[in-house]
Amino acid sequence: MKVTVVVPCYNQEKYIKDCLDALLNQTRPADEILVINDGSNDKSMEIVNQYQEIRIINHEGNKGLATARNTGYKHADGEIVVYVDSDANADPEMLENLLKEYNDPGVSGVGGRGIEANIASKFDLWRKIHSSQQSGEELIPNHKWLWGLCSSYRKSALAAVGGFDVFYRTNAEDVDIGYRLTKKGFRLVYTPYAKVFHQRQDNFKSLHKMVMRWYYWGYVAKYRNGSPPGKEYYRIINSALWRNLRYDLLRDHDFGLAFLDKTIYLARMYAVTKACFDCWRGKHDS
Repeated sequence: MKVTVVVPCYNQEKYIKDCLDALLNQTRPADEILVINDGSNDKSMEIVNQYQEIRIINHEGNKGLATARNTGYKHADGEIVVYVDSDANADPEMLENLLKEYNDPGVSGVGGRGIEANIASKFDLWRKIHSSQQSGEELIPNHKWLWGLCSSYRKSALAAVGGFDVFYRTNAEDVDIGYRLTKKGFRLVYTPYAKVFHQRQDNFKSLHKMVMRWYYWGYVAKYRNGSPPGKEYYRIINSALWRNLRYDLLRDHDFGLAFLDKTIYLARMYAVTKACFDCWRGKHDS
């Protein structure tokens, strides 16, 4: 199978070189690598231009993550399109492990596991322990959606559902397309053996902003796909609070992490309540 790796990039001069070096060091090399320049105004493209084997596709201005993903698959020559975020470094066997699952012709998408690797603060540690982008250490043969930072799809499956919904500029485009694909009968697989090492770093403000975006847009994506989570989200948030507090306070006696457990609980509750209200009044109706 011919494989295209797509890297959406917006102002990632800090991380893009390591991302591309890792992709060029795969046990199963990609047939092509595309970087989608989504209106970067830093030195990201100066760095990418140093790689003759990588093709850049430029957007005029910042159009958002879903649009960048669409640009990638529409320009891809590969039958399989793999998406890796520009702040994630692929394990050398990432592509090999993703492609193993496509030996089953009934599989239309395969996603991997994000591991938080750049731990420089308490905020990064909290993200690593409680909010890493993965679904555990076991293979899941029928998954509702795939984590965007390490995901792949048959190009034909993406085309069949019209690609990613450009309504989602920064978050939840992965949740949305997963729901749309599975509703059409396409099967998605999660494999923990395809790994990327996420390089993101956070402070108090950026961590809470990330959490609010995840919960707000995740709720909206499910609502727009006919599966409003409602009380389920509140149950999940409450459960997460007590689980995290037991881990951080009772087991590790880490009062800094316990404080973040409480403030992030409030951020999640605010995000879901706002999303619920906005959906109820029709703000996000198609």
